[in-house]
Amino acid sequence: MTASNWKRMPVAKSETCFPVMPSRLRYLLLAAAFLTFSPHSVAQVPLLTKKTASPSPKADAPVDTGDRLKKALADTRNALAKLNDADAEVHLPEGITPAALADRRQDLDQLARTLSRHLSQMEARVQAETELNSARAAFASWGGFDEKPPYSILLIDDLANRQELLNAKKESFQSSISLFQRTLDGIEKELPAAEAEKNKTLDLLSQTETATPAAKWQADAAATKYQLLFSRAEAIQSNLQLLKTQLATTTTQSNLLEKQLRTARSNSRFSDADYQKLLKIASDRQAAIHKLVIAAENKKPDAQNAKNRARINLDKLVAASPDTPSTPEIETARLTLTAADMKLDVLQMTSETLTGLEGIESYPASAYKSRRTLSEASSKAERDAAMQSLISIRDRLNAWEVVSSNELAAVTADLGQLANTTAAIPTDDPRAKPLADQREALWDKQTILQRANQSTSSLRKNFDRWINDYSKGQTKSVGAWVTDSFSDSWALITKVWQFNVAHYDVSTFDGGTITKGVQLGTVIKALLFFGIAYYIAARVSRRLQGILIRRVHIGEAQASTMRNWVMILVGVGLAIATLNFLSIPLTVFAFFGGALAIGLGFGTQTLIKNFISGIIVLFERKIRVGDIIDLGGLSGTITEINTRSSVLRGGDGKETLVPNSVFLENRITNLTLTNRRVRKLLPIRVEYGTSPQKVIPILTECVERHGLVLKEPAPIVTLEDFADAGLIFGIYYWTEFNSKTNGDVVASDIRIMIDKRFAEAGIKMPTPNRDFPIKTESPLQFTLINPPAETDETAK
Repeated sequence: MTASNWKRMPVAKSETCFPVMPSRLRYLLLAAAFLTFSPHSVAQVPLLTKKTASPSPKADAPVDTGDRLKKALADTRNALAKLNDADAEVHLPEGITPAALADRRQDLDQLARTLSRHLSQMEARVQAETELNSARAAFASWGGFDEKPPYSILLIDDLANRQELLNAKKESFQSSISLFQRTLDGIEKELPAAEAEKNKTLDLLSQTETATPAAKWQADAAATKYQLLFSRAEAIQSNLQLLKTQLATTTTQSNLLEKQLRTARSNSRFSDADYQKLLKIASDRQAAIHKLVIAAENKKPDAQNAKNRARINLDKLVAASPDTPSTPEIETARLTLTAADMKLDVLQMTSETLTGLEGIESYPASAYKSRRTLSEASSKAERDAAMQSLISIRDRLNAWEVVSSNELAAVTADLGQLANTTAAIPTDDPRAKPLADQREALWDKQTILQRANQSTSSLRKNFDRWINDYSKGQTKSVGAWVTDSFSDSWALITKVWQFNVAHYDVSTFDGGTITKGVQLGTVIKALLFFGIAYYIAARVSRRLQGILIRRVHIGEAQASTMRNWVMILVGVGLAIATLNFLSIPLTVFAFFGGALAIGLGFGTQTLIKNFISGIIVLFERKIRVGDIIDLGGLSGTITEINTRSSVLRGGDGKETLVPNSVFLENRITNLTLTNRRVRKLLPIRVEYGTSPQKVIPILTECVERHGLVLKEPAPIVTLEDFADAGLIFGIYYWTEFNSKTNGDVVASDIRIMIDKRFAEAGIKMPTPNRDFPIKTESPLQFTLINPPAETDETAK
């Protein structure tokens, strides 16, 4: 446990309280104390007859966690064995109910299981650390493949599949770590309540001179519950360390595979030998599946005969009891017939599914052929056709995967329903045998569906990766990538240029209408024409404005106004001329007018809101020019309040524009609304042993001597807290906001005066304590041991 994860625990008002220390460290100390004693003998241990702090392990004798857990496990099992004795309930103390005995047994049983799991986790952690070191060593020492480049594409597929599996394991470890961390947090919240209950029972023992057996029993039970929570927390912490180690191992292995993948992909090939090897693998797999199909077909006659015999037996029983259509024998016969029918159906389904898998095994050869085309073909048409072939195969595999997943879910539901039925039937019941046959048939069906689902899912993931790799350009040559990029870019530009942004109707001579489209390219040409013409007109109008000012002696402001109006008229004329020149009717842009109106509405919404907010702020006068405010951590002085926004100047001179609506929609602290007085707090820490009656007058004198500290209200000095390193005093004083008062400077002046007065009075401020007091009931013994003489070998 690192220091960054420690928490501060408040000191409770009890003689068993620990000093303020990290909560988890405190819990571990308590666990070490409780695990030292047998869970059944707590009441007899003198240490627990009154509330005392749990002793800490000695620094020079570290506790062997494994031995401690083994001893605690043995003691727990011994205590549980005593409570499981047949006479345990008879010898219960007066006032202890059998229900309490059952709870105690359950707590001890869970404690034993928890300790046992913890021991197993410790062994697993040793193995996990070894695997992590091996993975790190492999990552650091790997310098390349044994074979020379170019590398086989089959190697890339193998590395990618292994990396995908490792990534799935990483997600699983991360999910487990998150789950166990939440569980540990929940247990840590329960620990204070368990500790309080334990202390309560110990109080009852200490209040009487002779503790009753019932009180000792209750103290023992409370200590066991507390120990159980502690052991769970400790075991979960150990499991978290195990999971984190396994996650680090998996991450290191994944990083190694990523390094190997980068090396292999940088220089890879798809040779004829690889292709022939793939064809042989596919052929072998098809042959193996075909043998399973034949085996399933050969079992069908026997299954059909078993079904016929079950049908004949059921018909005989029904004919023999026409008045009683539902007897135990008839119900058993029906279940037998159902089981035989299910076995025959499973064989038929197995044959069909395996036949489908046999066909699916031919997909990889075709897919690898398409993949080879993608990486080597120079024609874009060939590559597009190969890509489409891969996508088509992937889609068929996806359909297979969905169907098999749905059927697998249905079989799982049938198994659950059958388990509920079987749970209510004894094993010696005649119906148990046919129900077991039905369950076996469903298991066979589940197995074959799982195989089909896993095969299709694995192939589909491979095809997805190939398609994504090609889409990202990882399998293309440089020349093909450049050609395709240029072709795709030009096609995209042409498509965008010819995109119809609007349609309009044009009347013909015969009275009909023709619908025409306005392409985006036409609109762009119109905008370019308008922009160039407007730019020329603006240059000409600027020259004319200068002539009017110099020769006609028109004022500059008046000339500028005339120029603005002329440019508006020119703009309108150019817009109409442009549309007419490009044969675009004005009705085409009707929808642009609606969009413009909507845009103006949304755009002016904020403007109007801030304008009205400014009027309200000015009218209410809760915020005025010169006020010092705090706006969500931004503080400063209001220098302007305008119609849309206000100016807030900070202490560093920076000015911030604040929309007026912020003053109405947010919480604002006005430090000078009714007065300019503000109270300050200055904490002072002194060493333990210093008399507060000596410190308080000195602090009061120092703060009252400062000229900028207000006399009314008068300053106040209080003893705030008993802290770890000393006494904390608080100086409360009032100052006034104005141009002459700087709160930081006032606080600094007071600290300087206090430092001087403390030096004169001999009062010391505490420094960080690095000493750890050791309290013992007897003097410590020390033994000096002479070091062994240094030999030549040790010197080396």
